[in-house]
Amino acid sequence: MKTKNRVSGIVTTGIERHSAHLVLLACGGWTPSLLPEAENLLETTGGRVLSIQLPPNRKDLWDKYSEENFPVWSWNMGSYKVPGESIGGIYGMPRTPEGVVKVAFRGAKWTSYTRHTSTGEALSYPETGTDQIPAEAMRVIRTFVAENMPDLLELDLSNCRLCWYTDSVDNSFLIDYVPGTEGLVVASGGSGHGFKFLPVLGEHIVDVREEGHSLY
Repeated sequence: MKTKNRVSGIVTTGIERHSAHLVLLACGGWTPSLLPEAENLLETTGGRVLSIQLPPNRKDLWDKYSEENFPVWSWNMGSYKVPGESIGGIYGMPRTPEGVVKVAFRGAKWTSYTRHTSTGEALSYPETGTDQIPAEAMRVIRTFVAENMPDLLELDLSNCRLCWYTDSVDNSFLIDYVPGTEGLVVASGGSGHGFKFLPVLGEHIVDVREEGHSLY
């Protein structure tokens, strides 16, 4: 809900209107397409995640990949350079209670774009309607798993998907009033590591609300 340079609330998909003195836009990967002013600072990118289901009768694998025996890990996060050749930018975690082991590739970033309805400007957004991942991501993950976790290759792939991030130009957060617009604060730019800062992010958002500025 915007009149000239003032935001006064939101309209939901159900056409319900919710008035507010201050609107906080913290919409993850949807932020650039909802707030075109942020497109030069934020970009929505897709990481690739493979989920592998451990068979119920393979107690050896359930033990091996349990959180007691298998760490959260990452490998050569900055080493992916040449598509078709490089192996790097990979991470993963122990099995879930349901026996799912996740391995992901973040070395390259895939982006989907839509167009601003008025200006035609390209705006990045999360393409959530697909469960396919790029062939290059599959190559990197399969090559790594074959060498380091070969017992997973013989198992069923229970799910593959894109995990959407909101990357800022310098991997720092974007927490601020939107210039030229009253009543609107944006909090975004998690850049793949925002989860680590969850306990302290709130105070910086409050700084913007109460003092008009923050470090970000």
